[in-house]
Amino acid sequence: MVAGDSSFAAALEAGTGVQVAGGLSLLLFAAWINLRGIRVSSHVQQILAAVFIFILAVGAVWGILRYGDNPMPIVTDSDTWRAALPAFSSVFFAYTSLETLSFTTGEYTSPRRDFPIAVAAGYLIALVLYIGPAFAIQSALPRNANSTEEAPVATLFTLLLGAPGGTVIAFLGAAIVAANLIGAIWAMSRLFYASAGHQLVPAYFGAIHAVTQVPVRTVLTTTALLAGVSISVSAGIISMNTLFSLAGQNFFLLYGLALLAFIRLAPGLRRIGGICTLIMVVLVSGSFDPGLAYPFVLALAATGATLIRHKRSPT
Repeated sequence: MVAGDSSFAAALEAGTGVQVAGGLSLLLFAAWINLRGIRVSSHVQQILAAVFIFILAVGAVWGILRYGDNPMPIVTDSDTWRAALPAFSSVFFAYTSLETLSFTTGEYTSPRRDFPIAVAAGYLIALVLYIGPAFAIQSALPRNANSTEEAPVATLFTLLLGAPGGTVIAFLGAAIVAANLIGAIWAMSRLFYASAGHQLVPAYFGAIHAVTQVPVRTVLTTTALLAGVSISVSAGIISMNTLFSLAGQNFFLLYGLALLAFIRLAPGLRRIGGICTLIMVVLVSGSFDPGLAYPFVLALAATGATLIRHKRSPT
């Protein structure tokens, strides 16, 4: 959502007020689409994603062909990689989101068939869309410019097409953020809803609309929480880097716990694969600062609350 704020600001060359208003507008649009039902939200996401992926792919290929012989150096000497370690927490966050598919399997026609396909296809598409534009941006844009940091794709298209190209791609960037918000609200609201069914959150969040089959209360709650985060960033209460770092730490802990569960349940070679993956996740933890205590405190609080609930519930 914060990326959507930046896209609006880049498109209109506007200040903070328009940036916040644009981001909240995207969020309200995403919430409204979710309240319409799963068919409407999935169709809107497909259309927005298809258009943006096509244009982004064209821009990446064009940028690489035009500037590919002058890539920005990633490492300049033997000591530089050590200085880059603290940024791993933010980079780790950039590659998350596929796990949210697991929150939506209850709405699949055939989860055993469709879920592996969705994960594999999503991973491959995301990998290509990260590598292509990243190489084009590193080849064409100055490293330390504010525009490179805040709206790199829009800046790339401005370079390739002039001012109109940057404006168009900035609006398209806002559109794809809207598509991501639709998916995020969908996934997180279903997680909220499922948690109510397991008595992990109040039963109030377990209500579902009789016609649309949408958990309206969890959709609205998720929307309100996202709005609060966006306003906090815009007001300077929390920085975007800190937000990304905290989110990356949360996902790190989530992946670690999920892998522990997988290792316990999986047979044979799958368990070995889970152990190897867990080792990589633990190694990534070396890039996190002491703020890693934050998700651990959350996990311990949730575990304690769950144990108390089980002790109080009748056997």
